[in-house]
Amino acid sequence: MTSKTTIGNSIDLTPSGRNAPLTLTSRGLRVLLLLALSTSCIRAIEPGADVRIAISRNPEARALSPLFLGLSYETRVVLPENGRYYFDPKDERLVRLFHTLGVKSLRIGGNAVDDPRVPVPAERDIDSLFLFARRAEVKVIYSFRLKNGDPAVAARLASYISAHYADALDCFCIGNEPDKYLKTYGEYLAAFEPQYRAILKAAPSATFEDPAGADWTYALQFADDYYPRGHLKAVSAHSYPLGSGRAAERDTAASLRRFLGDASLKDSEKFNRDTCAPLAAKGIPYRMDEANSCWDGGAKGSSDSYASALWGFDYLNWWASRQIEGVNFHTGDTVN
Repeated sequence: MTSKTTIGNSIDLTPSGRNAPLTLTSRGLRVLLLLALSTSCIRAIEPGADVRIAISRNPEARALSPLFLGLSYETRVVLPENGRYYFDPKDERLVRLFHTLGVKSLRIGGNAVDDPRVPVPAERDIDSLFLFARRAEVKVIYSFRLKNGDPAVAARLASYISAHYADALDCFCIGNEPDKYLKTYGEYLAAFEPQYRAILKAAPSATFEDPAGADWTYALQFADDYYPRGHLKAVSAHSYPLGSGRAAERDTAASLRRFLGDASLKDSEKFNRDTCAPLAAKGIPYRMDEANSCWDGGAKGSSDSYASALWGFDYLNWWASRQIEGVNFHTGDTVN
């Protein structure tokens, strides 16, 4: 039995005799954690088999994006709570955690960015976020309000971020899952264009990662229209292949089986076939800038399990092998 998975390095799992050598480089160790512990590799190993693991550079494989591994947070996390910031540049533990995990992308958005009950972050809030990003050595995907958003406010803040924190900025995004409330592409453009133009006027070198869709309804059309203009860095979308966390909690045993089974890949396979593969064929980058197993903050008893960790490795492995720009796991103390 031989199984290989390649995303810039290769892992060769081959039955071997006893006391077979295990050779790892520091880079290979990271790939081992990402791939060899994934459920797809585990399922490929026959019970009781001796295994040799060899990690080597594959010159034909595309290297991972340097911003591949990311986290995503709700916009409300940027605001102070009881006078304290979540993203505090003086928070040594959080900075160290980002470094330890190897997080390189920090996306700010989620439902809160379009929620009228959540104030739009001000310059002082943005200062704390980006000063933290510098210390954590991450690049920020920063989202502006689309639903009833004010182009003048977006332009002012985009100018401020570009002028003060260009080194820590990845790109901008406008809105969150607009296909939930703007059902046609025309409706979306009517809301998007004023914000887009105002931001570019204030920050001419700005780049964007949109449309940040839930159902990817108009991702391909948007890519065709905006990528040639030179300011669209990547098409972005969201994915929660195991569905509602509240529904998953009703039957934890069944949910754990889904975490470890192949069924959760069907959503990704369809998205890749219908949207990502056509984008890749045109040379247009794409990113899952908000993703996780279940929405609504996950499922107690499943999302906080070892099975969930294995699912996460498998999910990253699956998308990395399809040349995606990266994945931002949605997280935080509150995620809605």
